[in-house]
Amino acid sequence: LPLGMQYSSFDWQEDWSSRVPMGYDLQNNPVPPYVYPYKASGGLLSTVNDIARFAIAEMAPANNGQPEVLSGESI
Repeated sequence: LPLGMQYSSFDWQEDWSSRVPMGYDLQNNPVPPYVYPYKASGGLLSTVNDIARFAIAEMAPANNGQPEVLSGESI
């Protein structure tokens, strides 16, 4: 898996349900998670930890002489 991102996919995995925080409405009633497959992100579903892995990799100096994707100045 790229960067060890095991909880990122364009397809919802039912076993991910335990990793999704419960939402609540204004009356403090639980609201079950709803998957929005058509977003500006292209429908990519991911956890905070996987997004952090990606961000760290994008900002880290490149390995093997390859150029960085994002420079510190561009952020």
